[in-house]
Amino acid sequence: FPSAGHEPFDKGSIAIQRNRNPLVVNPAAWLTHEPNGSAGWTVGFDDRFGNWDANHNIGNRILNNTFQVQDGGQAFLGSQILLGQGGASNRVIVGGLGNFSTLTVNGGIQIPQQLGSGYGHGLIVTNGYLQFNGAAVGRQFSTNNYFNVFSNGVVNLNNSVLSVADQGTSYLNTVSIDSGIVSNVNSISIGGGFASRSNGISVVNGGRLLSLGALSVGANVNSSNNYVNIGGFGNASTVSNTTTTVGSAGAGGNAITVTNATWLTSGAATIGSGASNNTVNVQAGSTWNVFAQGITVGSGLATGNLLTVTGGTVT
Repeated sequence: FPSAGHEPFDKGSIAIQRNRNPLVVNPAAWLTHEPNGSAGWTVGFDDRFGNWDANHNIGNRILNNTFQVQDGGQAFLGSQILLGQGGASNRVIVGGLGNFSTLTVNGGIQIPQQLGSGYGHGLIVTNGYLQFNGAAVGRQFSTNNYFNVFSNGVVNLNNSVLSVADQGTSYLNTVSIDSGIVSNVNSISIGGGFASRSNGISVVNGGRLLSLGALSVGANVNSSNNYVNIGGFGNASTVSNTTTTVGSAGAGGNAITVTNATWLTSGAATIGSGASNNTVNVQAGSTWNVFAQGITVGSGLATGNLLTVTGGTVT
């Protein structure tokens, strides 16, 4: 009974308290509550940004749950995956040790499931194959969500969109392709949401990201410090897309950096379209092949945008 100050925890869960405030728990129901508990109890978490009087969502923690297909397993899902309905650190893993594994999803994957649905949710593919229809990494008011593709991981997006932080006020959400392959991508968008900051994609150590359409980095007011890093260590990496826009609609401080890698773009590239202080850096051991398409640095109301070529090649 919350009004009496009772707190039922799952059997076997660890409950750590400090001054009667729960720090790490995995409860079946009430974590903390207001306003009828005894003096000193405080609200520790509100994962769904709910209102106590309206929906009693305060303290609805959902932690460390995992769905894994491994050691040659195969799974076929007829609908989308909604990963993380609150809480933190919930995961889907395809592959791992043992034989090559497969997960086919007849729908998209949302990380997390809805706005304000916690943080640290993740999708991991290693020594496995994942096929699905579109990924949204980092919904509104969420942070530190991730999509990682490691060695011998193969991902087919079925000509659908890969988006990172395309809803407002989302931070530190990432896609990392380290020795893996992500292909058949319709288009790529990073930081398209209002005030979405420090979200990005990294393709390293021989990783490949192959898109059939546009790449956009930072595309909304106050959307800043979003990035794409191509290469940097290990084997040479590859990214391909058509048109490229780095910073638009007032989004500043966004960047693409190419190091020891190949970037292939078959459409026009714009660095700063109605936006300022966006950059593209082509560094040592890198080639940016624009296939005779144009590069525009600063368009419309734009200042301080920059293309630098340091030891690399633009052709």
